[in-house]
Amino acid sequence: MFFLTKNLYTETKKTLNLMYEPIVFNENDIEICSSLLIHDKKNENGEIRFTLLEDIGKGIINQTVESHFVKEAFDDYMSY
Repeated sequence: MFFLTKNLYTETKKTLNLMYEPIVFNENDIEICSSLLIHDKKNENGEIRFTLLEDIGKGIINQTVESHFVKEAFDDYMSY
């Protein structure tokens, strides 16, 4: 299984940042969002599942992600 390359991820992030205004999250917002993830319909057996990109337009469904990666994703998003 493969995921986006660092270069493709960076290019995609730059493009999206040009298209959309950033949303600012504080630590409390991140905690609330993280706690709400458990209610997503993709989850199974108490595990939080995501669809992750392998390439632009090509997702890999039902991927479990450790909670520290969710926090890292928010941190990375905030670093626009």
